[in-house]
Formats: sequence, structure tokens, C-alpha cells
Amino acid sequence: MKEKCLWCFRKSTDLKEIELDFRGIRRQVKACDQVCESELRRFIEFVQTGTKWYVLGLAVSILGGLFVTFWRLRIDHGALGMLILLGGSGMTLVAFPFVTPQTVEKLGVRTALQTGRLLGVANVLIGVFFWWFLSNAIS
Repeated sequence: MKEKCLWCFRKSTDLKEIELDFRGIRRQVKACDQVCESELRRFIEFVQTGTKWYVLGLAVSILGGLFVTFWRLRIDHGALGMLILLGGSGMTLVAFPFVTPQTVEKLGVRTALQTGRLLGVANVLIGVFFWWFLSNAIS
């Protein structure tokens, strides 16, 4: 039975089993070659160093956006706050495209990262749309 490489998600019969250490938990994963193995190791390091910035970015953009939304509700219908909330969380997703483990299992790490970045860009565009729509709304 062909298994899939965790990074590129290609099926192969001769995958190399490697051991990755993620926050003290060792996990056996499959990689098709040295390039995929090094990319997986770089990704694990990226997640370990970027998780705190991811959480901080989401918290600041959501809490700051909500605060500004309610503060400017009568000024611009909360348009600036929605831009901060959606745009900030989207930019956080672009910088740190961390998705769920289920997404990684279905798509592989590389495609899951691209999907996370795409969702971040969509979030920024939705934020810009809401900002434009609310700031141009009839009072």
C-alpha cells in the first residue's frame, strides 16, 4: 500500500520514516526524500518559534478591532474597527499560516500552509471590503 509524504503529500512505496520532536513529543512521520525531511524540520522549528506570535497577533487584532469598532460605531459605523479586526487577523494568518491538524492530514503540510495563507489574504480582503462598505454607508 502506498503511503503519503507528510510534506508534499505524494504517494510512494519507499518513504523514509523520520522522527520529529514537537514540544517534547516525539512523532514518527513519513518523508519521500531529504528535501521533504528538511522542509518538515524547518516547519516544526517555525511552529515552535511562531506560536506565541500567532496567538499574540490574533489576540491584539481581535481585541483591538472590537474596541475600535465599538468606540467608532457612531463615527464611521465601526468601519475602522472591522478593518483592524479582519485585516489584522488575516495578516497574522499570512505571516503564521497555522491550520488544524485535520487540514494537515487531508492536504499535507505544504498545501495546508498555502491554504492558511490564502485564507489570510481572503480575510484581509473581506476586512477591506467591510471598511469600504461601512465607511460609505448612508447614515
